[in-house]
Amino acid sequence: MSTIPYAMIVYEFPPGHKQAAALVGTIPIDPVTGLPVDMTAGLPVRGGNEDVFDVTLVLDTSAYADNDVLFIGQEITNFFSAAGGKRMIQNLAVIDEDDQGVGFDLLLFNADPSIGTINSPPSISDANVRKFLGKVSVAAGDYIDLGGCRVADVTPIGKELKGVTTSLWIAGITRLGTPTYTAAGLKLKIGVI
Repeated sequence: MSTIPYAMIVYEFPPGHKQAAALVGTIPIDPVTGLPVDMTAGLPVRGGNEDVFDVTLVLDTSAYADNDVLFIGQEITNFFSAAGGKRMIQNLAVIDEDDQGVGFDLLLFNADPSIGTINSPPSISDANVRKFLGKVSVAAGDYIDLGGCRVADVTPIGKELKGVTTSLWIAGITRLGTPTYTAAGLKLKIGVI
């Protein structure tokens, strides 16, 4: 493994509290990304730059019931820099163009989860649930009303994920509401390091 002679690593732990560690000597370089490795977390240092993945969810246009599948598995390609790579979700912004403001759970998987039929209760097999990596909850109280639309910002999250391929799969379950959306009325911005 290659090394570089000197680096200054800035990290947040706990989230929201920036810390700096000056390193004198050498630190390893990730052979896949070519980036220095933050030895406190084992993640490639990305120079303070976050990546943001924009996702337009594919929704049903009929009214949902509470605890229905909001959207079935959607693939985010190139989420991980390499198969088996790691990423940390730092924040999630939700844009609700249909002004529904209903909470939901964003479920994270390492492959297509096949969680059931959209706009029906979830039904997932034991084999598919083993692909589960974690969840991020968006509560109705996270939204602010901007007139004809709503937005939510869930931060800090700090959820570390490890992929099997370079893709992350997401699915959603409605929580405490019966919304009606247009086919593309809900959008996500997933901030990662």
